[in-house]
Amino acid sequence: MQDAIENLEDTRDLEESEVLTGDRIFDIATFEQKVVLLYRCLSAFLDPTIEPLMLTNVIEAAA
Repeated sequence: MQDAIENLEDTRDLEESEVLTGDRIFDIATFEQKVVLLYRCLSAFLDPTIEPLMLTNVIEAAA
């Protein structure tokens, strides 16, 4: 999870993101919104006691 956030931080100050997921909503989200989405996805992947998120295009982009 730390690596994912560090990667996201590396692109934080760029005017235009170098990494686009193809999902407009995720791509235009703020840094903080992306952190929350990544956290929720990675938590569900890493902890079997956390119920998987409902699959949407934004969650898929975060994953």
